[in-house]
Amino acid sequence: MLPEAEGLFMLKLKSLGIGLVLSVLSVTGAIAEKLAPVDAMAAFYEVADARPFDRETFVSFFSETHTNHDPRPGQTNESSGDIVADFYKSLQDGSSDGRHEITFIEPVGDSKALVRWRYVGTHDGPLFGVPASGNEFDAAGMELWEFDENGKINGLWHVEEIATLLQQITKKP
Repeated sequence: MLPEAEGLFMLKLKSLGIGLVLSVLSVTGAIAEKLAPVDAMAAFYEVADARPFDRETFVSFFSETHTNHDPRPGQTNESSGDIVADFYKSLQDGSSDGRHEITFIEPVGDSKALVRWRYVGTHDGPLFGVPASGNEFDAAGMELWEFDENGKINGLWHVEEIATLLQQITKKP
């Protein structure tokens, strides 16, 4: 496809909505690099919450040099699409109906997107070492995603209400 035609094709896809972009993304795994950071993050969370989990498409959002700027205790800041995919898959394993309700996605300069979300669902599988409780949960988080010159995610700064989530899933009836 000629670069001009590809650009027109993507504009047409954007005008039809992110759902169609995701359909093409799931087939090619390469469209993510063509999207602006805000559009890429909207597509990212659709893929992250889709059942069944599409690991290959999820990993395609990440550069080979992805850095987690806020690692959990005991972790290094070295990361990869596979490491992040393992984490998001564990969220799905812990909640068959878990999903990110996006509050906003805002551009930060030309290469970053700020995302605020609430992760909501029912704790019906093991999550963070806690066996299924059947409890509902609702915890917020905020993430700043950075993209490289190829449109791939290469950095993440994040804060989540993990203590709130743990309190909700361990609460006894």
